[in-house]
Amino acid sequence: MLKQKLITSAKWSGLGRLAAMISDFSFGIILARLLLPSDFGVIAILTVFVSFLGVFVNSGFSQALIREKNVSNIDYSTVFYFNLIVAVLVFIISFFSAPYIAAFYENANISLYLRVLSISLFIDAFVLVQQSILTKEMNFKMLSIISISSSLFSGITSICLAFYGFGIWSLILKSLLKDSLILLFTIYIVKWKPQIKFSILSFQKYFRYGVYMLGSSLLSQFYNNIFSLTVGKIFSPSVLGFYNRAELFKNTLSQNIDGIISGVSYPALASLQDDKVEFVNYYKNILQFSFYIVSILMISLMFNAEALVSVLLGKKWMGSVEILQYLCLIGLLFPINSVTVNSISVTGRSNIYFKFQIYSIIGCLISLVFGYYFGMISMIIGFVISSFLLLLWIVNIFDNLFVFSIFELMKLIKNSIVNIIVLSLCFYFVNLLLSNDIARLVINTFIGILIVILNGYISKGKEFLFVQNQLKSILC
Repeated sequence: MLKQKLITSAKWSGLGRLAAMISDFSFGIILARLLLPSDFGVIAILTVFVSFLGVFVNSGFSQALIREKNVSNIDYSTVFYFNLIVAVLVFIISFFSAPYIAAFYENANISLYLRVLSISLFIDAFVLVQQSILTKEMNFKMLSIISISSSLFSGITSICLAFYGFGIWSLILKSLLKDSLILLFTIYIVKWKPQIKFSILSFQKYFRYGVYMLGSSLLSQFYNNIFSLTVGKIFSPSVLGFYNRAELFKNTLSQNIDGIISGVSYPALASLQDDKVEFVNYYKNILQFSFYIVSILMISLMFNAEALVSVLLGKKWMGSVEILQYLCLIGLLFPINSVTVNSISVTGRSNIYFKFQIYSIIGCLISLVFGYYFGMISMIIGFVISSFLLLLWIVNIFDNLFVFSIFELMKLIKNSIVNIIVLSLCFYFVNLLLSNDIARLVINTFIGILIVILNGYISKGKEFLFVQNQLKSILC
């Protein structure tokens, strides 16, 4: 029953994420041709501050609500009011700190941009509980419909604004419109209303779990965004724009795919946390499938980065190619780190998740020092090394808890490793022989699909067979 529900949820979650991913990526490509790299650089800086403050609004309570088996309306109401109170406080902080941030980056316009974009903090506070309810119920059909609708409408509106010369405002309004539509659609679908009651007992219950998730999320935001803040200050908004577009390519095919699987697996794993054998089996399946898909996409993206950037974004964005190729290595490791640390935290060990983020920050800071002295690429290489060391650490922690070693992990993903090696060699020689970007993309796509299919039939890997069966069920 759970397996069937998980597969159905995965299909809807996958459809929603895929549609939103394609629309966001497509709109991003069009907007990149209409706007300047510096516009995306400034938005990247603004997003860092708003995202960081947004972590306080959530405070880890959403994950706590999803994890808890029995949640009362008073629990939901308590979390709802807490989110609103925090949203007011962080908006005030954002409003009055905006001029100082603008002065730091020597761009007076940043003050107004940040104040307007911070309105999203209120929007998110009103919808967090309702989204937790849908996720807890594994109602990914509704979540997908909401995501697709809001992404499409906000994206089309943003393109129209950019075409008529609104510049960076087209990106700011895109973000606000998308959040607003998500709020309206979710409130309409989820018929939940808060009680006029705040329970201290409920707050304490969820705070004990949420505080570690809050700390972990803050560290995660710092780790994910410190590079943007540093590049925006040390180098320029244009260089940050190159990094931002490179990260868009990587995240579209790595974190979004992993997010589909993790988003569905989190509530499923939560329901299995008392059954150690079933829990580990689900973890293995999720990790194997997630790495299989992401590894194929990351290797393909790495070896086709130059052609893709040239064809899709244009020559003015070629500064993002080398950045993108190194980011693909981080994207390759991401599913293992993500699935493993989330699987551990869902069992209530949020302190380990917190430690994971602390070690991530340490690696990030060391990388920043190297980057400051030796350049941006050295900084990203440091991130790659840090991600690999974190993988070894978190897999060792999982092994201590559930008996699953790094050697068992390598056996689990052996078919993906074969794909990585063969695809890399073939893409390398095709790029060596051909200079035309479109020809490279066409031939590499054909070769890539052929290699994956042949390896799948030869190895009879269950991750390939699963994908094959799901495609048959969709097409037939």
